[in-house]
Amino acid sequence: MFEWAPVTGRVTLDGTPLPNAMVTFSEAGYSSSWGITDSDGRYELIFDQKQKGAAIGKKSVVIRTVFSPPEISGYTPSPVVEGAPEPVEKLLPIYHNKTTLTADVVAGTNEINFELYSTPQGQY
Repeated sequence: MFEWAPVTGRVTLDGTPLPNAMVTFSEAGYSSSWGITDSDGRYELIFDQKQKGAAIGKKSVVIRTVFSPPEISGYTPSPVVEGAPEPVEKLLPIYHNKTTLTADVVAGTNEINFELYSTPQGQY
């Protein structure tokens, strides 16, 4: 049985809040917790409709702007406009397909913020 802890935070891209991004915390072999950023870049993780937060432990983190969210109440995806161009992921692969992001979820309240950049930084 897992121990759960609430996780919130804020995601910025080049210092500006990143709205409508999906933040996913996962651990190999286990299910994921996720949240979607609001207009101020803030997110709150949920596991399912009954369980908020994430299981305690070290997690791999994926953040993307093009996604299909799990079906859940309280989230209304943008309507699909026929003939509109396919959405393009605006984040670098190091934040999603080749993520280098990690987080440690600890007992108690967790505020975990992510400062992302639109161009590679020296540490990558």
